[in-house]
Amino acid sequence: MENLCVSLVGATGRPWTSSAISFPRSKRQSELNRRVIAAASMSRQEIKRIVSKNFVSLALIGGMSIGMLEPRPGQFAQHLGLSRWATAGIFLLSGFTLQDGDINKALEAWPFALQGLISILFITPAAAWLVMQIKLNPKELVTGLAIFCCAPTTLSTGVSLTQLAGANKALALALTISSNLLAVFTMPVSVSLWIGKLGIKFPASKLFRSLVQTLVLPFAIGKLLREVFCFYHPAESIDRHREEISFASALLLSSVPWMQISSSRSLLLQLDARNLIAALFLGIALHFMFLAVNMFLVSLIKTGSKEDDEASSRAVILVASQKTLPVSVAVVETLKAGEGSGLLVLPCIAAHFSQIILDSILVGLWNRGKED
Repeated sequence: MENLCVSLVGATGRPWTSSAISFPRSKRQSELNRRVIAAASMSRQEIKRIVSKNFVSLALIGGMSIGMLEPRPGQFAQHLGLSRWATAGIFLLSGFTLQDGDINKALEAWPFALQGLISILFITPAAAWLVMQIKLNPKELVTGLAIFCCAPTTLSTGVSLTQLAGANKALALALTISSNLLAVFTMPVSVSLWIGKLGIKFPASKLFRSLVQTLVLPFAIGKLLREVFCFYHPAESIDRHREEISFASALLLSSVPWMQISSSRSLLLQLDARNLIAALFLGIALHFMFLAVNMFLVSLIKTGSKEDDEASSRAVILVASQKTLPVSVAVVETLKAGEGSGLLVLPCIAAHFSQIILDSILVGLWNRGKED
């Protein structure tokens, strides 16, 4: 027994206490803590990777949610005309980052450009006739969606999503600018042909000036700034920051629907839930139809390498399947629709926001597929 007691005495002459006995447990706890910290670090990295991949979708959904919950900041921004400045900023950045090689790729992809223009200006507007055959009460819901079908492509969404998808951005820019300018002349004909005489006084000159100021001039200024900058500095100094510029473009893109839905919130809350659901369903179905048609049409075109054709195809699929809200609303506002004007605008709003969300998800799937 005495020998046992001596063996339990440490070098200091003190007995081996319970804290010393618990040393193995402390070691296990330290190892557990290390693993928890490592797991937390990996979780943060994983969250950062997921947010980075799905930044556009998250920004768009977040912006629209904020607009519905607290509309006053967005309404004030819209009142100041910041939505036009946001669109102009996207085209300014697009011109600033556009390389000469991108322009050459767009020129080589002229069959895709031709198909995209035909789809935007003639094929998708023909869907207005199909929409008008839908028996839905009130009738303004289908009439508003039919007007939306006749509109040109989106002013900023298609270009931004094309850039984020790594597709042919120059082709998307060319399609957006040319189709919106040409639609000033083709949209009145499409509305009259597929919908009928609605008493629309098409604001052609006003729209044309607005498009030049919002799309053409900012793009030209951005391209000019790039040429001046590259005269003194290598182009790589711009191109190495393409990811940061893409994020800035995505933020500008998400600010547009934030302002639009903030301004439309009162209208959305006043409407019957059944009308709102019907408008959303019609808008989603219509966009799926546009995507399917354009996917089929671009699959028929072969110009060069598989990689270049894929980049051009995705640019056309995105740009030619979307319709712009501001032009649709401008046309609706010229109608003497009285109390029904709100119902005419509703399907345009619903279709516009549904196409943004669906296409941002599509871009995320494309990017995920490239990584796999």
